[in-house]
Parts: sequence; C-alpha cells; structure tokens
Amino acid sequence: MGDLRVSGVESPAELRAFYLSVLDDLDTLDTMIREGMIDDGTMHIGAEQELCIVDEDCRPSKKGPEILDVIPFSQYTNELGIFNLEINLDPYPLEGLCFDMVQTELEQLLDKGERYAIESNGRFLLTGVLPTLQKKNLDFAYITPQPRYKLLSETLLRIRGNDFQVYLQGVDEINSTLDSVLYEACNTSFQLHLQVRPQSFVEQYNWSQMIAGPMMSACVNSPILFGRELWAETRIALFKQSLDTRTFSNHIRTQMPRVSFGKDWIKNSFSDIYKDQVSRFPVLLQKKGVPSSSEIFERGEVPKLPYLLLHSGTTYSWNRPCYGSGGKKPHIRIECRYLPAGPSVPDEMANFAFWVGLMKAMPESAKKLPDTVDFKMARGNFIKAARYGLETVHDWYGEKIPAQLLILDKLMPMAEQGLKKSGVNSGSIERYLNIIQNRVESYQTGASWQIRNFRRLRERYSKIQAAQVLTEYMVHHRNDAVHLWKDISVAKYHKVTDMNKSVMSCLSGDLITLKDDVPIALARKIMHWKGINHIIVENRNNQLNGVLSSADLPDHTDIEKNGNPISSIMSRNVISISIDETPERAWQIMRQNKVRCLPVLEGKELVGIVTSNDLMRCDIVNHNDATQ
Repeated sequence: MGDLRVSGVESPAELRAFYLSVLDDLDTLDTMIREGMIDDGTMHIGAEQELCIVDEDCRPSKKGPEILDVIPFSQYTNELGIFNLEINLDPYPLEGLCFDMVQTELEQLLDKGERYAIESNGRFLLTGVLPTLQKKNLDFAYITPQPRYKLLSETLLRIRGNDFQVYLQGVDEINSTLDSVLYEACNTSFQLHLQVRPQSFVEQYNWSQMIAGPMMSACVNSPILFGRELWAETRIALFKQSLDTRTFSNHIRTQMPRVSFGKDWIKNSFSDIYKDQVSRFPVLLQKKGVPSSSEIFERGEVPKLPYLLLHSGTTYSWNRPCYGSGGKKPHIRIECRYLPAGPSVPDEMANFAFWVGLMKAMPESAKKLPDTVDFKMARGNFIKAARYGLETVHDWYGEKIPAQLLILDKLMPMAEQGLKKSGVNSGSIERYLNIIQNRVESYQTGASWQIRNFRRLRERYSKIQAAQVLTEYMVHHRNDAVHLWKDISVAKYHKVTDMNKSVMSCLSGDLITLKDDVPIALARKIMHWKGINHIIVENRNNQLNGVLSSADLPDHTDIEKNGNPISSIMSRNVISISIDETPERAWQIMRQNKVRCLPVLEGKELVGIVTSNDLMRCDIVNHNDATQ
C-alpha cells in the first residue's frame, strides 16, 4: 500500500497543487530518460512476500500489529489487514546463486519472524487466499490501524458512492457487499521485481504481458473464498472488484478499473504507463512539503518522484512499472504482481526463476507485438488462466495450445535459455525449473491440491472444519514443493474437537428458508425432498419470523388442504444463537428449551441453522442424547 505519510485532499486548491507536482515529476522523469540518466548497468532482482497470520485454530489472527511491534527485523512491514504482514527482501544481482540467496533470506526471515508470532499463539502461512477467512473477518476492526488505510478506504468508498460488491462465479458463486476496501485484504501475493534497461523497457513490458497467462496457469493457488470454490486464482477477480470505483449507470461509456491488466500494448516510453494512470484515475491521497523533483534534479541529486509514485501506488496494474531512486543513478523495474503467495517457499522461488528466465529469453518477435498480436489475446489468456489454471487452452500467436503443452514444450526451454544467458548457476536452474516441470506434469498446483482435499474433507466435515484442516496442513508444509504434497488422511482428523470453538463449524451445509405466506403443502414437500426436519421462516423483508418443524405438520392435514400459510402453524417464539457461541452452548440451549434446532445469527443477519444432528456429527453430543 506504499507511503503511510499521506493525507486526504481537502480543497480544490490542494488538488490543483498536487496535480502540478505530479506533472513536475513526469517532466523530470522524461528528462532523465531522454538524457540517458537511468541505470543500465548490472541488472538486479528482488521480491516482496505477503503472508497470513493464523491463530491456534488456523483462523485469521488479530495480532498482526502486536507481532510487528516486537519483530526486530526492518524487512517486515504491515499490510491492509491486521492478519497480514509483508517482507521486503533485499535486491541481488541477476547472476550465479541469486535465487538461492533470495530463498535463504526469505526462509530465515520467515523462521525468525514466526518465533515472535508463536509467542502470540500465531503461525505464518503462505497462500493466495486464506481458506479459513469468513465474512466477519472483513469487519472494519480488522483493518490495520494506520491513517493511510482508513483514509484510502473512505476516499474510494466516497468516489464509488455505495458499498463495494463482489460477484464471482466458479463451481460455486458468491455475491457479497462491504462498506470498505477490506476485500483486498483477502489477497496475499509474492511480488517479483526485475530491473530492466530503459532502452528495452517497452519491449520487455509488452513481453511480460504476453507471458502472464501461461505463467498464471502454472502458479494458481487461490481457489477458495468463504468456503466456496471459485476461480483457480480467485485473487485476480477479487482484487479488481475490491477497489472498483466505476459506476455502471451508463453502459456505453468505457471505464478502466483501478486494478487492471491494461488496455493495450505500450509503444513509446516507460513513462507512458504513468501518464495513462494520471489521465484516467482521480487523485485519492496527497502529501505536502516535499521539494519539487525538478529542483532536486537541477541540484544534481536523484529525485524520488514522490507525487507521481504516490498516485501510481493507488492504481494497480498486474505488471507494474517501478522507479527506484536508490544508488547513484535511478533505475526502472517491472514488478510482477499477479502471482499468489505460496503454496511453499520452493514453489515461489521456482515461479520467480521461471518468470525471470522467460523475461530474459524474450524472442525477437516480441519486439513487434503491437503490430502482430491483438492485445485482447494476451488479456484473454490471463483471465482464462486465472479461472482454470492448468486446464486453460491458450491462444499463443494464433495457435490454440493447452497450458501444459505450452509450458513444457515451449516456455520451459525458453526459461532455461534465459537463465543461462543471465549467468545463473546451472544447478539452480535445474533445481527450480524441475519444480515447475513436476508441478505441471502432475497437474498438482496449489489450487488443484486445495480443491481436491477440500472436497474430500467436506464428505465428513463442515466447510469451516474442512478449511481448518486444510489450512493446518498448509502451515506445516511451507518448505515442501506442492507437487510433493500428499492428500490429507481424513482418518487422521477423525475428531476435530480442538477446532470446535464456534458454532459456525457445525452449521448445516445448505440453508433452506421459506417466506411465511407460502402454503403448508409446499413446506411438507420440501422437507420430504430435502430430507430435513426444520425450515427457517422469514417475512417478506427477509427478517427471521419463525421456525417450522416436521413435528408441526401431522396434525394439520385439513388446514394444509385448504392452502393455509405456514405462518398459521410455525413456532413464532424463535430461540437463536450467536455465531460466536460454542457448539457446547448450542447444545445446552437446545436441552434447556427442548428444541432440536437453532437459527444462527451474525448480528441480526441469519447465516445458518444448527441442529442436534449437526452437533452429533461434530462429536459434541452422542447419538442417544441427540435423538432424545
């Protein structure tokens, strides 16, 4: 999320002043490019690791700021959600054992940092989307207490004019709204940086867009959100919608989202992308009191372009241009932002090497991409890969090629060539590319492993329990490449009592409700069709109004034939339970009130129903007690 020392734009005069400073930064950047002042010496690589913090039950931890306060390593910083942290890794020259050095630094920082997390009953997890996330974890109480984050959320919400909406369809679907940008906190990534020479930036950037689709196919790791199976890399659509300020009242007008793959190939200069961002997106944040870049440049110093980079930091391209002002000369980089965190450190490093190898193996034909390839082809490949992972069929220079064949037959040899050309150690090349090869040949990405095991666990457990078991396995296999992961033994987790802290873990799978004015005959049929004994009854305003039990039905056959509504026989004295209560408390309430089901509420919202059979399935009560 970038610089924390910012403020909102409070007046038209401040807005105009900020824009003038942005233009000054852009003019200075163009001058440096034109006069050959951008570093074109030794190229470097770098990375940023985003991670999740989970508690002893593998759920999102609220201890992020507390843990960050005690971690004595400057590489750690906060993120938007309090259950996330970020590690900024050192840059290394692209040569020799550079990837091994990045891996060693990352593993050491993760191990050292996690020691402090364990003291707060937390663990670190590398995953694109945390499987145990629930909607309640996106309450505003989960935003990191930094003014920038709150200000950014409020500003985006004001521009949008109403709540942010997420609608995604995969195997399942989700349709949800939120009055902040905290959907963005669901996403964690492993962001890759590659320094490039200014004279080749345009071709390199276009090539990074071209390879994004097949790269994504090989690396997907975010298939589950709120217990629903969505895209193979759900982050792509979720991040876009979490910050989308567009309005849709005018279907003719084309508007760019703040999170975007891009609209077209770039054709002129590194600064073109910045200029497009300034042209399309309104200013969200500002900073004051910083000397102008032109003044700093005229003094012979390296300008930081603070105004331009602040504005750019509130727009999000999946391949992002980066300007760096460290050292004697400024440099430029391409940042790959679309790859997920995890599923393991070896997998991330293999992804890193694969991407850099492809970038350095850019063919001569790539220099003519704007003239030879429709940009929509590259963007289409990217979206398809995010949806389907290795099941994608890519359009590659007009040829339809399955992802597995494209990666193994065409891209792997290119990546190997690019790494060799860059002077990377041959043993490193073999080790990292073998991970990619084994993952792709076995069709076992992080996403496919999660989905397969989640479905197996769901045969026995609730969504919450299945997600907890899944997450626990992932926490303990951070150092093993995913193609080596075994399927989870359901028998090993025959009881998950240590995870049954909330009644949410025992909820019935599908919640069937009826309106209070439907006929009794319909309710009887639905109970028979679905094999259920209770139905929650709502009024026309979707408010909880009663519970209908199968025990209410037998004595009302005459009333039923007359088409009487279920409101005439349902129980109106509804006893409910909060989602935060324990299953043991649910059973206690059932026994005290002689009922066999309880509606479960989050605040005033109905989220499910828990029955005595559900508690028996969760090993809270035995069969004899449940049926008494």
